[in-house]
Order: sequence, then C-alpha cells, then structure tokens
Amino acid sequence: MQLIDYTVFNPLMLFAFVTTITPGLNNILMFLFVLHFGVWQAVKFRMGVLVGFPAMSAFVVLVLAPVMQQYPDIIGGLNVMGSVLLLYLAYKIFTSKPTMSQDAKRFGFLTGIFLQLVNGKAWSMAFVATTVYTNPQTPITTQASTIWIAFFVTNILCSVPWILAPYYLRDFLYNDRNMRIINRIFATIIVYLAIASYI
Repeated sequence: MQLIDYTVFNPLMLFAFVTTITPGLNNILMFLFVLHFGVWQAVKFRMGVLVGFPAMSAFVVLVLAPVMQQYPDIIGGLNVMGSVLLLYLAYKIFTSKPTMSQDAKRFGFLTGIFLQLVNGKAWSMAFVATTVYTNPQTPITTQASTIWIAFFVTNILCSVPWILAPYYLRDFLYNDRNMRIINRIFATIIVYLAIASYI
C-alpha cells in the first residue's frame, strides 16, 4: 500500500502547517500548561493531540465523509455541541485564579486526544483536508494515511514555538496580574473560536 499521495502532499502540508501554527484551542492550552505546570505537562498534552487529531482526520476520511454527504445536519449538531463545551472551557479559564488549580494537572495525554472531539477548528481542518486535499483516484487508505502523516509531522513542528515562547517568557509573565490578563485574553480567543463558524 502506498502511504503518501504525492499529488496532494505538498499543498496539504502547507495547509496543515498554517492551520496548526496559528492560535487555536490546542496551542492556547499548551501555552497555559507551560506557564502553569511546566514543559512536561504541556508535552504530555501535545502528545495526546499528536495522536488524537491525525486519528480523527483519518476517521473523517474513512468513515464520516460518506455519512456526512448523506446527512449534512450531523455537522451542525457537532458544531453546536463543540461550541457549548468551548464556551464552558473559556468561562473556566476567564474566571480562574491567576494560578491554575493543581487539579488541572490531570489534563494530559488523554485530554489531548479527547479534546479533539469538541474542537471546532480541528473538525473544520479535518473536513477541509478531506474534501480539498484528497484525490478520488487514490485508494481511501492512502488518502487517510496522507492526511494522518501531514498533520502528525506539522503538529510536531508547530508545537515547538508554542512550548518555547511561554517557557522563555515565564519569568516576565508569571505574576498574578500578568497571568490574569493572559488567562482572559486566551479565554476571549476561545470564545471567538466557539462562535466563529456562526458569524
């Protein structure tokens, strides 16, 4: 079996890079984890994202895309459910104390995997990759593996600046006033992510 469809791989990699490096739920949470709990906690979370998002993308290609074509209302339902959960997460971050509760330390690898289920940006990326960057003449397993590989590689590359920036800025950022501001800025971005598809 051919793992990569090279007819679409380069533009797919560019799409994956641009959408993965920009602010989104995964990058925002990783940034906050580095500030509050250190690099290792953020790395565990990102490893979950590394597994969860490419797996979700492959699942969209193999299973959901044919179903969605017949029942497009399913997408709307998933968007609403995901938006409600993102708004709740934004509220929790906005109203949190400058230092996150130690209970949040349990958010690691599995959180990174399962968070993709309610991440509207992740679903949008998966559907765009499936509809735009697949070749109907290519076997469906090759389509799925091409998308999986592209997003796996770009997730690794794009996680580096989102880990290093808060790590090196930690001394400057880590006081009650600045942490409260950062939490509220990122909570506001998450609200935007939750409602962006309805605007």
